[in-house]
Amino acid sequence: MESSKYSPLSDGSQDRNIDDIDFRSAKASCLRQRAIIAILGVICFIQGLALLWLISGLTHASTQTFVFEDERPFSTAVTQGEVEKAWSIYGLPQSGFVHIQDPTSQGLRPNHGVIDGTENVYMISAMHQLHCLQELHISLSHKTAASFESSRSSRADAEVNHTLHCINYLRQAVLCSADDTLEGPDMHPEAGQSRLRGWGVSHQCRSWDKLTEFRDQHRVTVETHR
Repeated sequence: MESSKYSPLSDGSQDRNIDDIDFRSAKASCLRQRAIIAILGVICFIQGLALLWLISGLTHASTQTFVFEDERPFSTAVTQGEVEKAWSIYGLPQSGFVHIQDPTSQGLRPNHGVIDGTENVYMISAMHQLHCLQELHISLSHKTAASFESSRSSRADAEVNHTLHCINYLRQAVLCSADDTLEGPDMHPEAGQSRLRGWGVSHQCRSWDKLTEFRDQHRVTVETHR
């Protein structure tokens, strides 16, 4: 009589081991997927911040409270000498230029010769705005000084004071907005004109239409006062 070989019955431990391996494998796969999703989420978040940074300007200036004041000497400068001395604190226009190492990565057109012997030089828009206001103030200084000299009437004084107030107010409005747009040279400058006039440059602006809509909804009719 041939003896039969003994084959032990399975107690289920091998099946459980296989199940454990499958479970651990599935769990590891799930964790990997979650990790990949998390990494992609972080990348998207960083890209979103980078896009916001680009849109808000290269300097990424923060918002702060700015109180407009009747600041001297801007509210009292009348002669050309007084005006030039007041504006000298800004060092314009020389202080308004910056160099960008890789302009194309910032969405800017490379340029040459904005300042002789330089490349990729741009002017900060807020500095450009201040410079324009400075030139306007200097030009008006001839008129305001003449008004003081030719007439001491209350009307002449009021006109000069109003002019100085407007210039001082607009100066602080420029400081408040702090437009950090970088302006390159005009694509097609006119002969005899500055290459840096700011035309064709895109700015990130608040909606004027929304503002006028609000004004129209809450309009108050008043007499004009100078």
